[in-house]
Amino acid sequence: MKTDSLSRVSVKRAYNFSAGPAMLPEPVMQKVADEFLSYNHLGYSIAETSHRSEVFLEVLADTKRRLKALLNLDNSYHIIFLHGGATSDFYRIPLNFLYKKDHCADYILTGHWSTKAYNAARTIHPVHIAASSEHNQFSSIPEPATLNLNPNSRYLYLCSNNTLFGTQFQTYPKTENIPLIGDFTSDIFSRDIDYNQFSMIFAATQKNLAPPGCSVIAIKDDFLAKCNPQAIALYSYKEAVAKDSLFNTPPTFNIYFVNEVLKWIEAEGGVTVIEKRNRTKAQLLYTCLDNSDLYKPVAHKAYRSIMNVTWKLPTAELTQKFIESAANNNIVAIKGHRSTGGIRVSIYNAMKIEYVSKLVEFMVDFEKKH
Repeated sequence: MKTDSLSRVSVKRAYNFSAGPAMLPEPVMQKVADEFLSYNHLGYSIAETSHRSEVFLEVLADTKRRLKALLNLDNSYHIIFLHGGATSDFYRIPLNFLYKKDHCADYILTGHWSTKAYNAARTIHPVHIAASSEHNQFSSIPEPATLNLNPNSRYLYLCSNNTLFGTQFQTYPKTENIPLIGDFTSDIFSRDIDYNQFSMIFAATQKNLAPPGCSVIAIKDDFLAKCNPQAIALYSYKEAVAKDSLFNTPPTFNIYFVNEVLKWIEAEGGVTVIEKRNRTKAQLLYTCLDNSDLYKPVAHKAYRSIMNVTWKLPTAELTQKFIESAANNNIVAIKGHRSTGGIRVSIYNAMKIEYVSKLVEFMVDFEKKH
């Protein structure tokens, strides 16, 4: 068998609405497949390349440059890549910034992941809920005027997009002297945002950037200076910056993959084009839901996400029939999270408009029959 090339095979792709790990750009996956055995014609894979080699260090530097450019970050930000995804940062953040008895932090609870981050922080240091939408089953985002902030807070934490319930911050709190931290795992590069208002942002890779296993972090220099100087080196943001993400072997393949996705975003026309496409996809779905007598949207209109769209059907039996009928039409991964039920479709940056149109056609047909 010849192993010096990978042949292109015609594959019937499913309409995959998985919440994560999620659909990735097909051109990126094809390029990765084409050069997996021999990266840049070197005769070996990027997955076989030393993290301290010139080959990988060029990839690392290029990925950092593209990230800063597409995020439009000023020069005060550092880019690092760490193992473990967002859940690891739920613990790394308090370990780095809450290390004295009088330290405190504020959390906005808007769903499963922000609550999980809050609960993780509580195991390390007392923290405070600045606002929560739990009272209405996380179907909205707390208004800025309702925030109860501690003026001495070390940071205010939020999750930009609520994947389980389908809500999303439309604007972000003005925190004056309190550093703002944002989890952008599920909506990074989905729309034009002024990320410079955040002292730190992070995103696990498995929804809009790459396969799972890596956390991409941008942290401002003045916030980095507040890190615990005695933090365990493996979990220290300051150490990660000082070692340029090379304190230990970084997730090299993820970093390479992130860079290829960033190249794809650039080739598509940048974040502005991606946002326009995302809003078109979301509008197709929300128009269908709003005109339906069968489907009941979960999120309040003012807070609807352009990444995750959620709705309910009248009964559990009909919901299951909807899921099974969809699968028969090659539409997969639409079952709501185990804690919420219903239907959830994730339409991240790589999702094609025609895939969403196919889903809407199915929804209309299903309603006519039921």
